[in-house]
Amino acid sequence: MNSFGKLAHGISHFLNRLRFGKGDSYEAGAFWEHRHAKYQSDFRAVADSLADAHDRYPKQKAQFLKFLEETGIKLDGGAHCIEFGCGNGFWTKVLLDAGIQSYCGLDISSTAVRNCKTSIPGGCFERVDLGEEDYTPRQPADLVFSIDVTQHIVEETKLVRFLRNMVTATKPGGHIVLTSYSGFGDGYADDETMELIGKFVKVRKLRWVYAWDLPTLKKHLNGCDLIASAKFWDKTVFAFLRQSGLEQARTTVSG
Repeated sequence: MNSFGKLAHGISHFLNRLRFGKGDSYEAGAFWEHRHAKYQSDFRAVADSLADAHDRYPKQKAQFLKFLEETGIKLDGGAHCIEFGCGNGFWTKVLLDAGIQSYCGLDISSTAVRNCKTSIPGGCFERVDLGEEDYTPRQPADLVFSIDVTQHIVEETKLVRFLRNMVTATKPGGHIVLTSYSGFGDGYADDETMELIGKFVKVRKLRWVYAWDLPTLKKHLNGCDLIASAKFWDKTVFAFLRQSGLEQARTTVSG
């Protein structure tokens, strides 16, 4: 990135902090609504750039489907799925194409939900702030999943509600699958400041990327057993079984 690009990028981060910052946290609802409205829910709303649509996401799709298969989580035969943080609907299409019977996508952004309803008629979509509101599904799901979302929850009180909502949404004997930065302990995964002009002039950034380690996830997924994990791009994907009185062997999926 050239000097002008760094300057523009730094100013953008500074303005985002002024607009969406809330102490050490941020106004998640306003932030994500702004991104989806600005980019109309294309990949720039949920990723680093449009290039991710042709590189990272297709590779993650293959990783995700392989992980589910090796973990024994079936998507056909009448499976009902709920996604926490459906974003632009990429994973909606992956699951529907895989043969699930029904799908419900939840997101904090009204624009994201509206755009998904328009572009993906085969799914059901609802606006819910899952870190602030209690959620009870009309029908508990066989699979509740969340891809690349937990790192954008930067307060543990919100993470607790988010994960408890996942448990509530999962039927006994069903599965929860989610991704997180893991192995680093709990803490911000992005720098607090960035260079604006040279290395001596810096600005404070809006911090919206947080690593939640496995012990924290397990602590708040009450009544769930970890059954599998695998590398997932720069994160780890985990599968949990919601207890139903039946024991299931714990496995680790490699690759």
